[in-house]
Amino acid sequence: MGIVWTIVILGVMIFIHELGHFMAARAFKVHVEEFSMGMGPAIFKNQKGETLYSIRLFPIGGFCKMEGEDEDVDKPGSLLHLKPWKRLIILVAGATMNVLLALILYISISFGSGNYTYTTRIGEFASTNAPMTVFQKNDKILKMDNTRIFLFDDITLKMMTNKGESVNITVLRGGEKITKTITPYKTDSGYKLGFSPKVIDKTFFVALKNGVLKTLFGVKLVFWSLWQLLSGKMGIENMSGPVGIASVVGQVAKEVQPGGIFVILLNMLNIMALIGVNLGVMNLLPLPALDGGRVVFTLVEMITKRRVNPKVEGLVHTIGMVILLLFAVFITYSDILKLVH
Repeated sequence: MGIVWTIVILGVMIFIHELGHFMAARAFKVHVEEFSMGMGPAIFKNQKGETLYSIRLFPIGGFCKMEGEDEDVDKPGSLLHLKPWKRLIILVAGATMNVLLALILYISISFGSGNYTYTTRIGEFASTNAPMTVFQKNDKILKMDNTRIFLFDDITLKMMTNKGESVNITVLRGGEKITKTITPYKTDSGYKLGFSPKVIDKTFFVALKNGVLKTLFGVKLVFWSLWQLLSGKMGIENMSGPVGIASVVGQVAKEVQPGGIFVILLNMLNIMALIGVNLGVMNLLPLPALDGGRVVFTLVEMITKRRVNPKVEGLVHTIGMVILLLFAVFITYSDILKLVH
Protein backbone atom coordinates (compact mmCIF):
# COMPACT_ATOMS: atom_id res chain seq x y z
CA MET A 1 0.00 0.00 0.00
CA GLY A 2 2.85 2.35 0.85
CA ILE A 3 4.41 1.80 -2.58
CA VAL A 4 1.15 2.64 -4.38
CA TRP A 5 0.67 5.83 -2.37
CA THR A 6 4.30 6.81 -2.92
CA ILE A 7 3.95 6.38 -6.70
CA VAL A 8 0.81 8.52 -6.60
CA ILE A 9 2.39 11.25 -4.46
CA LEU A 10 5.65 11.40 -6.44
CA GLY A 11 3.68 11.16 -9.70
CA VAL A 12 1.57 14.19 -8.80
CA MET A 13 4.63 16.21 -7.78
CA ILE A 14 6.59 15.28 -10.90
CA PHE A 15 3.59 15.99 -13.14
CA ILE A 16 3.11 19.43 -11.57
CA HIS A 17 6.83 20.15 -11.95
CA GLU A 18 6.98 19.22 -15.62
CA LEU A 19 3.66 20.98 -16.26
CA GLY A 20 5.27 24.19 -14.99
CA HIS A 21 8.06 23.87 -17.57
CA PHE A 22 5.52 22.94 -20.27
CA MET A 23 3.18 25.89 -19.62
CA ALA A 24 6.04 28.39 -19.49
CA ALA A 25 7.58 26.97 -22.68
CA ARG A 26 4.28 27.17 -24.54
CA ALA A 27 3.74 30.72 -23.27
CA PHE A 28 7.01 31.72 -24.97
CA LYS A 29 6.19 29.64 -28.08
CA VAL A 30 8.93 27.08 -27.52
CA HIS A 31 8.45 23.78 -29.35
CA VAL A 32 7.91 21.02 -26.77
CA GLU A 33 8.98 17.79 -28.45
CA GLU A 34 7.84 15.42 -25.70
CA PHE A 35 6.04 15.56 -22.37
CA SER A 36 6.68 12.33 -20.49
CA MET A 37 5.74 10.82 -17.16
CA GLY A 38 8.12 8.13 -15.92
CA MET A 39 11.47 6.97 -17.24
CA GLY A 40 12.69 4.10 -19.44
CA PRO A 41 10.91 2.60 -22.45
CA ALA A 42 7.54 4.13 -23.41
CA ILE A 43 4.42 2.03 -22.75
CA PHE A 44 2.01 4.67 -24.07
CA LYS A 45 2.41 7.37 -26.72
CA ASN A 46 0.06 9.94 -28.19
CA GLN A 47 1.09 12.63 -30.67
CA LYS A 48 -1.03 15.74 -30.28
CA GLY A 49 0.01 18.68 -32.39
CA GLU A 50 3.73 19.29 -32.11
CA THR A 51 4.12 17.39 -28.82
CA LEU A 52 4.41 13.68 -28.11
CA TYR A 53 2.77 12.74 -24.81
CA SER A 54 4.08 9.53 -23.26
CA ILE A 55 3.98 7.32 -20.17
CA ARG A 56 7.12 5.30 -19.49
CA LEU A 57 7.70 2.01 -17.73
CA PHE A 58 9.37 3.15 -14.51
CA PRO A 59 7.04 5.43 -12.48
CA ILE A 60 9.83 7.66 -11.17
CA GLY A 61 10.81 10.92 -12.82
CA GLY A 62 9.60 12.59 -15.97
CA PHE A 63 10.67 15.22 -18.46
CA CYS A 64 9.53 18.02 -20.72
CA LYS A 65 11.84 17.88 -23.77
CA MET A 66 12.13 21.23 -25.53
CA GLU A 67 13.80 21.90 -28.87
CA GLY A 68 17.31 23.27 -28.40
CA GLU A 69 17.48 22.22 -24.74
CA ASP A 70 20.70 20.21 -25.05
CA GLU A 71 21.81 21.05 -28.58
CA ASP A 72 22.88 24.06 -30.61
CA VAL A 73 19.56 24.86 -32.29
CA ASP A 74 18.96 28.60 -32.59
CA LYS A 75 15.78 29.07 -34.58
CA PRO A 76 12.20 30.20 -33.88
CA GLY A 77 10.57 27.65 -31.58
CA SER A 78 13.82 26.54 -29.92
CA LEU A 79 14.82 27.24 -26.34
CA LEU A 80 18.12 28.83 -27.36
CA HIS A 81 16.30 31.30 -29.60
CA LEU A 82 14.76 32.95 -26.54
CA LYS A 83 16.31 35.80 -24.61
CA PRO A 84 18.07 34.56 -21.45
CA TRP A 85 15.50 36.05 -19.08
CA LYS A 86 12.71 34.11 -20.80
CA ARG A 87 14.73 30.89 -20.57
CA LEU A 88 15.23 31.64 -16.89
CA ILE A 89 11.46 31.79 -16.34
CA ILE A 90 10.99 28.43 -18.09
CA LEU A 91 13.75 26.86 -15.99
CA VAL A 92 12.35 27.97 -12.64
CA ALA A 93 8.70 27.35 -13.57
CA GLY A 94 8.81 23.69 -12.54
CA ALA A 95 10.14 24.35 -9.03
CA THR A 96 7.75 27.29 -8.66
CA MET A 97 4.77 25.03 -9.40
CA ASN A 98 5.97 22.52 -6.77
CA VAL A 99 6.23 25.20 -4.08
CA LEU A 100 2.86 26.71 -5.08
CA LEU A 101 1.19 23.31 -4.78
CA ALA A 102 2.86 22.80 -1.40
CA LEU A 103 1.49 26.20 -0.33
CA ILE A 104 -2.05 25.19 -1.38
CA LEU A 105 -1.69 21.88 0.46
CA TYR A 106 -0.36 23.48 3.66
CA ILE A 107 -3.19 26.03 3.65
CA SER A 108 -5.71 23.20 3.11
CA ILE A 109 -4.15 21.19 5.95
CA SER A 110 -4.27 24.24 8.20
CA PHE A 111 -7.99 24.72 7.52
CA GLY A 112 -8.75 21.02 7.98
CA SER A 113 -6.74 20.22 11.12
CA GLY A 114 -8.99 21.30 13.96
CA ASN A 115 -10.33 24.48 15.49
CA TYR A 116 -7.23 25.34 17.52
CA THR A 117 -3.62 26.09 16.72
CA TYR A 118 -0.31 26.46 18.54
CA THR A 119 1.26 29.90 18.80
CA THR A 120 4.77 31.08 19.69
CA ARG A 121 3.51 32.48 22.99
CA ILE A 122 4.23 30.77 26.31
CA GLY A 123 1.19 28.84 27.49
CA GLU A 124 1.94 26.63 30.48
CA PHE A 125 5.14 25.70 32.32
CA ALA A 126 6.11 22.05 32.83
CA SER A 127 6.88 22.74 36.50
CA THR A 128 7.46 25.63 38.89
CA ASN A 129 11.24 25.36 38.43
CA ALA A 130 11.28 24.87 34.65
CA PRO A 131 13.97 26.94 32.85
CA MET A 132 11.38 29.08 31.04
CA THR A 133 9.81 30.35 34.30
CA VAL A 134 12.22 33.30 34.08
CA PHE A 135 9.64 34.53 31.56
CA GLN A 136 5.87 34.94 31.97
CA LYS A 137 2.86 33.27 30.45
CA ASN A 138 1.73 34.91 27.20
CA ASP A 139 5.24 36.21 26.41
CA LYS A 140 5.76 35.94 22.65
CA ILE A 141 9.04 34.26 21.63
CA LEU A 142 10.75 36.30 18.90
CA LYS A 143 14.26 34.82 18.68
CA MET A 144 16.34 31.91 19.92
CA ASP A 145 20.01 32.83 19.56
CA ASN A 146 20.15 34.23 16.00
CA THR A 147 17.10 32.30 14.78
CA ARG A 148 13.85 34.21 14.15
CA ILE A 149 10.80 32.38 15.49
CA PHE A 150 7.63 32.41 13.38
CA LEU A 151 6.08 29.02 14.25
CA PHE A 152 6.29 26.64 17.19
CA ASP A 153 7.97 24.33 14.63
CA ASP A 154 10.92 26.77 14.62
CA ILE A 155 11.35 26.20 18.34
CA THR A 156 11.13 22.42 17.92
CA LEU A 157 13.72 22.49 15.13
CA LYS A 158 16.05 24.65 17.18
CA MET A 159 15.90 22.22 20.12
CA MET A 160 16.40 19.10 17.94
CA THR A 161 20.17 19.67 17.81
CA ASN A 162 20.55 21.13 21.28
CA LYS A 163 22.89 19.09 23.50
CA GLY A 164 22.32 21.04 26.68
CA GLU A 165 23.86 24.30 25.47
CA SER A 166 22.46 27.57 26.82
CA VAL A 167 20.11 29.47 24.48
CA ASN A 168 19.59 33.23 24.32
CA ILE A 169 15.82 33.73 24.06
CA THR A 170 14.17 37.05 23.22
CA VAL A 171 10.47 37.54 24.00
CA LEU A 172 8.00 40.36 23.48
CA ARG A 173 6.01 41.48 26.52
CA GLY A 174 3.72 44.49 26.33
CA GLY A 175 5.77 46.11 23.59
CA GLU A 176 9.09 45.49 25.37
CA LYS A 177 11.73 43.02 24.16
CA ILE A 178 13.35 40.95 26.90
CA THR A 179 16.34 38.65 26.40
CA LYS A 180 17.48 36.00 28.86
CA THR A 181 19.86 33.03 28.71
CA ILE A 182 18.15 29.69 29.28
CA THR A 183 19.81 26.32 29.95
CA PRO A 184 17.60 23.39 28.80
CA TYR A 185 17.20 20.27 30.94
CA LYS A 186 17.66 16.70 29.75
CA THR A 187 14.77 14.26 29.22
CA ASP A 188 14.49 10.84 27.58
CA SER A 189 13.48 12.54 24.32
CA GLY A 190 16.19 15.23 24.30
CA TYR A 191 16.74 18.62 25.91
CA LYS A 192 13.67 20.68 26.80
CA LEU A 193 12.87 24.24 27.86
CA GLY A 194 9.96 23.24 30.08
CA PHE A 195 6.93 24.93 28.58
CA SER A 196 4.03 24.31 26.22
CA PRO A 197 2.78 26.85 23.67
CA LYS A 198 -0.38 28.89 24.08
CA VAL A 199 -3.29 27.55 22.06
CA ILE A 200 -5.75 29.90 20.31
CA ASP A 201 -8.89 29.54 18.19
CA LYS A 202 -8.15 29.07 14.51
CA THR A 203 -9.78 31.83 12.48
CA PHE A 204 -9.75 32.07 8.67
CA PHE A 205 -6.78 34.44 8.66
CA VAL A 206 -4.87 32.44 11.29
CA ALA A 207 -5.28 29.27 9.18
CA LEU A 208 -4.18 31.14 6.05
CA LYS A 209 -1.14 32.61 7.81
CA ASN A 210 -0.19 29.20 9.23
CA GLY A 211 -0.29 27.66 5.75
CA VAL A 212 2.05 30.32 4.38
CA LEU A 213 4.42 30.03 7.36
CA LYS A 214 4.43 26.22 7.09
CA THR A 215 5.52 26.51 3.45
CA LEU A 216 8.34 28.89 4.34
CA PHE A 217 9.32 26.57 7.20
CA GLY A 218 9.47 23.68 4.71
CA VAL A 219 11.91 25.68 2.56
CA LYS A 220 13.96 26.49 5.66
CA LEU A 221 13.94 22.81 6.64
CA VAL A 222 15.47 21.80 3.30
CA PHE A 223 18.38 24.22 3.71
CA TRP A 224 18.76 23.24 7.38
CA SER A 225 19.00 19.56 6.39
CA LEU A 226 21.55 20.33 3.68
CA TRP A 227 23.66 22.29 6.16
CA GLN A 228 23.45 19.42 8.66
CA LEU A 229 24.75 17.05 5.95
CA LEU A 230 27.50 19.34 4.68
CA SER A 231 28.71 20.19 8.20
CA GLY A 232 28.81 16.52 9.18
CA LYS A 233 26.19 16.92 11.93
CA MET A 234 23.92 14.51 10.08
CA GLY A 235 25.04 11.36 8.26
CA ILE A 236 24.07 10.56 4.68
CA GLU A 237 22.33 7.46 6.05
CA ASN A 238 19.60 9.80 7.34
CA MET A 239 18.57 10.66 3.78
CA SER A 240 15.70 8.80 2.14
CA GLY A 241 14.72 8.04 -1.44
CA PRO A 242 11.51 6.56 -2.89
CA VAL A 243 11.90 3.32 -0.90
CA GLY A 244 12.31 5.22 2.36
CA ILE A 245 9.35 7.44 1.52
CA ALA A 246 7.26 4.35 0.74
CA SER A 247 8.12 2.96 4.16
CA VAL A 248 7.02 6.16 5.92
CA VAL A 249 3.85 6.42 3.83
CA GLY A 250 3.05 2.78 4.55
CA GLN A 251 3.39 3.33 8.30
CA VAL A 252 1.13 6.40 8.15
CA ALA A 253 -1.50 4.49 6.16
CA LYS A 254 -1.53 1.64 8.71
CA GLU A 255 -1.74 3.80 11.81
CA VAL A 256 -5.06 3.70 13.63
CA GLN A 257 -5.64 7.18 15.03
CA PRO A 258 -8.53 9.19 16.47
CA GLY A 259 -10.20 10.66 13.42
CA GLY A 260 -9.52 7.58 11.29
CA ILE A 261 -9.17 8.05 7.57
CA PHE A 262 -9.42 11.86 7.81
CA VAL A 263 -6.30 12.09 9.99
CA ILE A 264 -4.45 9.69 7.69
CA LEU A 265 -5.44 11.85 4.70
CA LEU A 266 -4.13 14.99 6.40
CA ASN A 267 -0.84 13.19 7.16
CA MET A 268 -0.57 12.08 3.53
CA LEU A 269 -1.17 15.65 2.34
CA ASN A 270 1.49 16.85 4.78
CA ILE A 271 3.99 14.35 3.33
CA MET A 272 3.03 15.44 -0.20
CA ALA A 273 3.51 19.12 0.70
CA LEU A 274 6.91 18.43 2.28
CA ILE A 275 8.02 16.44 -0.79
CA GLY A 276 6.79 19.29 -3.00
CA VAL A 277 8.90 21.86 -1.16
CA ASN A 278 11.90 19.52 -1.23
CA LEU A 279 11.52 18.85 -4.95
CA GLY A 280 11.15 22.55 -5.70
CA VAL A 281 14.12 23.73 -3.64
CA MET A 282 16.45 20.83 -4.53
CA ASN A 283 15.81 21.30 -8.24
CA LEU A 284 17.06 24.87 -8.02
CA LEU A 285 20.37 23.93 -6.40
CA PRO A 286 23.26 24.94 -8.71
CA LEU A 287 24.12 21.35 -9.65
CA PRO A 288 24.59 19.90 -13.17
CA ALA A 289 21.53 18.13 -14.63
CA LEU A 290 19.19 19.98 -12.25
CA ASP A 291 17.21 23.07 -13.21
CA GLY A 292 19.50 25.07 -10.94
CA GLY A 293 22.54 23.96 -12.95
CA ARG A 294 20.89 25.21 -16.14
CA VAL A 295 20.00 28.45 -14.36
CA VAL A 296 23.72 28.97 -13.58
CA PHE A 297 24.65 28.67 -17.26
CA THR A 298 21.87 31.09 -18.20
CA LEU A 299 22.98 33.62 -15.56
CA VAL A 300 26.58 33.36 -16.82
CA GLU A 301 25.30 34.19 -20.30
CA MET A 302 23.29 37.15 -18.98
CA ILE A 303 26.34 38.53 -17.16
CA THR A 304 28.99 37.89 -19.82
CA LYS A 305 26.68 38.49 -22.83
CA ARG A 306 28.18 35.33 -24.32
CA ARG A 307 26.46 31.99 -24.74
CA VAL A 308 28.19 28.95 -23.28
CA ASN A 309 28.82 26.31 -25.93
CA PRO A 310 25.66 24.12 -25.84
CA LYS A 311 27.76 20.98 -26.40
CA VAL A 312 29.91 21.80 -23.38
CA GLU A 313 26.81 22.54 -21.28
CA GLY A 314 25.18 19.33 -22.49
CA LEU A 315 28.25 17.30 -21.51
CA VAL A 316 28.31 18.86 -18.04
CA HIS A 317 24.63 18.00 -17.51
CA THR A 318 25.16 14.45 -18.80
CA ILE A 319 27.98 13.85 -16.33
CA GLY A 320 25.86 15.40 -13.59
CA MET A 321 22.94 13.10 -14.45
CA VAL A 322 25.17 10.02 -14.21
CA ILE A 323 26.39 11.13 -10.78
CA LEU A 324 22.83 11.82 -9.61
CA LEU A 325 21.65 8.41 -10.81
CA LEU A 326 24.52 6.70 -8.98
CA PHE A 327 23.65 8.70 -5.86
CA ALA A 328 19.98 7.66 -6.23
CA VAL A 329 21.06 4.00 -6.44
CA PHE A 330 23.14 4.43 -3.27
CA ILE A 331 20.23 6.06 -1.37
CA THR A 332 17.85 3.31 -2.52
CA TYR A 333 20.31 0.65 -1.38
CA SER A 334 20.61 2.41 1.98
CA ASP A 335 16.81 2.53 2.31
CA ILE A 336 16.55 -1.21 1.62
CA LEU A 337 19.20 -1.98 4.26
CA LYS A 338 17.20 0.05 6.82
CA LEU A 339 14.08 -1.97 6.04
CA VAL A 340 15.94 -5.28 6.25
CA HIS A 341 17.48 -4.40 9.61
